[in-house]
Amino acid sequence: MKTYHITTHALNVRSHPSLKGKIIGVLTYGTTVTALQTSEDQKWLQLQYTKHGTTKTGWSSLRYLQAVPPEGLLQETDPPWLRTALGELGVREGVGTENHPRVLQYLQSCERLPADLQATDATPWCSAFVNWCMEQAGVEGTNSAWARDWLHWGRTITKPRRGDVVVLSRGSGGHVGFYWSGTAKTLQVLGGNQKDAVSIAPYSVKRLLGYRRGTGRWAVCSCCGQPERV
Repeated sequence: MKTYHITTHALNVRSHPSLKGKIIGVLTYGTTVTALQTSEDQKWLQLQYTKHGTTKTGWSSLRYLQAVPPEGLLQETDPPWLRTALGELGVREGVGTENHPRVLQYLQSCERLPADLQATDATPWCSAFVNWCMEQAGVEGTNSAWARDWLHWGRTITKPRRGDVVVLSRGSGGHVGFYWSGTAKTLQVLGGNQKDAVSIAPYSVKRLLGYRRGTGRWAVCSCCGQPERV
């Protein structure tokens, strides 16, 4: 089962997935819970948690829950934004005219994006996903939904590490995500809007426009490879 942790100071647990549901508990920041199911509108999570030795269940808003990355995927040297991205694996656009609320949260991280485009997950959201992950780590992104704007972020590098930003061509536009691994011909990219979902997917090296590494609050030490404040 997938686990989540609380990202707000205090999160209400309700009897059913609605603000009209009775408050049956309160969870504090950092508490880990187990996911049971999501509501039909994808806005609420039925969760299970233990408090004072008793196992309890209820519903809480997904807006204030962050998925814990699957075991075995994390490395000690992974920067915080990559850890956040790993926790989002599997998030997928809504079906038909429905919008996935998590994708809308990604889009809202692009302050320069018009409100009407922030309100639909039909808007290309690969750059929004990268911005949102950076934002969760306290790092300034581009605030832009345009993938190629990441070519002007941070500094250019030629030998990427896990978590570096990779920018790819896609017609006259582009695609952006986090470098995961690579060979002479193929790059594995952890990103959003990859077949309408957050996933790790392969891309041809021929599409590479550039690698970027942050110069802000967090960066990866060139000597030891550890994430550090700069």
